[in-house]
Amino acid sequence: SSLISIDVENGNLSYTSVNGVLFSKDMTRLVAYPGGKEGDYSIPDGVTSIDVLAFCESSGLTGLTLPSSLESIGMRALNCCPRLTYIEVAGDNPNYCSVGGVLFSKDMTHLIAYPGGKEEDCYAVPGGVVHIDDFAFQGNDKLTKLILPDGITDIGAIVFSRCTSLTEISIPRSLISIDYYSFNETTQLSDVWYEGTEEELVQ
Repeated sequence: SSLISIDVENGNLSYTSVNGVLFSKDMTRLVAYPGGKEGDYSIPDGVTSIDVLAFCESSGLTGLTLPSSLESIGMRALNCCPRLTYIEVAGDNPNYCSVGGVLFSKDMTHLIAYPGGKEEDCYAVPGGVVHIDDFAFQGNDKLTKLILPDGITDIGAIVFSRCTSLTEISIPRSLISIDYYSFNETTQLSDVWYEGTEEELVQ
């Protein structure tokens, strides 16, 4: 958590480093971001993928901008960053978009990542979202209330884990599946509102 720079010798054939951030030699993969490096960060254009866990647990990261070239994001790459308040995406990226600092698939059907340090008491997931990806809200300790839209069908694994301030969630009748450990360590959760009938709830 105190690591602020990763440097690579010029002769290394596999990796390179730019401003202390580790990339593949051809600069198409962002491999690792130092956990203690402070401030906002813009990923260079030309990067097509972010490795698994690349930014996870970065205690100094406050804002992140993704380039138009980005095609894939590894599992848990952006989760549990306690000071991260926004994720922005270049407008011409064909795969991802950002609304209010929250990361979505381009077609707005998947909510991919909600910043760990985003200070918002209540968040209403936009209509049209049908799936919340694994780990999407993990580690956010500011959010107290979440409203899910009608039409959402799936909540992924470990989505709300360690959301220690979450006290209330509203679930629409369209929800079909909640994956494992979705509410692990949501120690303050006391109200779950279901909008369907009792018969639907039993089913």
